[in-house]
Amino acid sequence: MRFEGTHVDAEAEADLRLYDFFPSQEWQLIGDSITPDGDHSGRSSDSHGHPESAGRVEGRIRIGDRVIDIENGLGYRDHGFGPRPHTIFRAARWHARTVGPELSYSLITMHAEDGSFHRMGYLMLDGKREPIRDVHTVNSTLGDGYSSVGGWTKVLLEDGRTIRIDVDSIDGVVTSTHLDNGGPGSSPAGIEVLSIPTWNGHHGICDFNMIDNPHRAEQEVSHTFLANCDTGLSHRAVDLSWVR
Repeated sequence: MRFEGTHVDAEAEADLRLYDFFPSQEWQLIGDSITPDGDHSGRSSDSHGHPESAGRVEGRIRIGDRVIDIENGLGYRDHGFGPRPHTIFRAARWHARTVGPELSYSLITMHAEDGSFHRMGYLMLDGKREPIRDVHTVNSTLGDGYSSVGGWTKVLLEDGRTIRIDVDSIDGVVTSTHLDNGGPGSSPAGIEVLSIPTWNGHHGICDFNMIDNPHRAEQEVSHTFLANCDTGLSHRAVDLSWVR
């Protein structure tokens, strides 16, 4: 796959190629979980289709005047398609990405508006997809209730083995469906926590995504400590490295 973003933004450009470690994978529904559209089946042909894969990256990125050449990097891609309901999650966690050919994953838990709790995802271990019995993610957040400084995800496989992936965050970006920071007519704002996962001595890349929205409904997000609410490139005004 090739991703090219050039001559669009004067502040940045990219030209990257990703070579998959494995064929794209669909999420497995775990336990009695259902998708946000109420579907129990989890087949790839259903409306909640979300094929994902990880791989090796090469190419070039420019941010401002800084140019970064990539020869053997790590990359991840997903492609959600089909209708999506305007769901107001009470809380959600999505931990996805890779540490290399040894381990790649996409793991989701969500607390729905009706009070139900659901889990789904996949995990590739040494090139083999492993069935999942249960999964939970723990985020360590700052006082704004959104900014994450890291945490961990623990996966219980069907054969009884457990996988723990520890995460250290780098920074966060606020995202929503229709408006940058959420608000009336848009989905609750989530934080894409750009992070470094560690497992079994391997380090990689991950999105430690989280949504916490117990009472705010469609109000927008503001005053985040470690998540960018501004449009475009910006510099963090406060050094929070001492908090981690």
